[in-house]
Amino acid sequence: MRAIILLTFLAISLANFAQQEPQLTIFWNNFSLFNPAYTGLNYKHYGAISYRNQWTGFNGNPTTLTANYNLKLDSFPLAFGVGYSHDEIGFFKSDKAQLNLSFIKRIKIGKISVGASSVYNQMVVDGTQWITATPDPSLTYTKETQGKVYFNFGAFLKTKKLEVGISSTQLNEPLYDKLGYKSRRHYFLLLAYNFKLSEAFNLKSSLLAKTDAVASAIDVNNRLIYKNKYWMGATVRPGSGVAAIAGIKLFKNYNITYAYEIQTGTFSQFAGSTHEIALSLTLE
Repeated sequence: MRAIILLTFLAISLANFAQQEPQLTIFWNNFSLFNPAYTGLNYKHYGAISYRNQWTGFNGNPTTLTANYNLKLDSFPLAFGVGYSHDEIGFFKSDKAQLNLSFIKRIKIGKISVGASSVYNQMVVDGTQWITATPDPSLTYTKETQGKVYFNFGAFLKTKKLEVGISSTQLNEPLYDKLGYKSRRHYFLLLAYNFKLSEAFNLKSSLLAKTDAVASAIDVNNRLIYKNKYWMGATVRPGSGVAAIAGIKLFKNYNITYAYEIQTGTFSQFAGSTHEIALSLTLE
């Protein structure tokens, strides 16, 4: 029974791998990967890296590594960013290199920005690892590699308390014809609000909605922040998972956040736990 569930799970996951953007619970750490308008919005220099080990109960489980660096110019209302992500599940791998550009304008209530990015995505399907009783014409039994370029666009509004961001990724929906996959355009909506509870405590609440017009997901996150040095909270992804989050600021400029997540959907008793850790460096 477990083997059947595992095969079903992997079949569903692999079928969607090429089309989907990486799943991150600590999404704010590398959000410019999904909304280029976020590039340079908060700091002159910003660097971040994160690692996610998902569904540890399965062999060939998804793992994701992301990294980015953003630089805001002093003399022009522009910011530049570079990013990288490595996504892997089963016999599938994806490596993305990204260049971001954003235009940031101060307004009376805060800042607005628009941004665009180009992404080179190289995908690898290692068909040599397929094991079937008889040859399946729908499968590729060799190792195939193919790279494509796609584009992202986004806009962002940031005030002292409110944040609103909208973006779309994989705008041109490239076709990986050698691999038999066509990317789908993705849409993101971020709503966040910072509640000042006292001189020491703030509550940061956010909602991130994601869709490719076929499947959708919502992350609802609440973090209690103490003196902007310590934070803890939880994320709920309805029908999918829940996560506990904790973090600390070190040496004024370093932030470390850890998330422990459990699956709540169909495969919850087999999926095991998910671990994610994120590190960022900020300079004004």
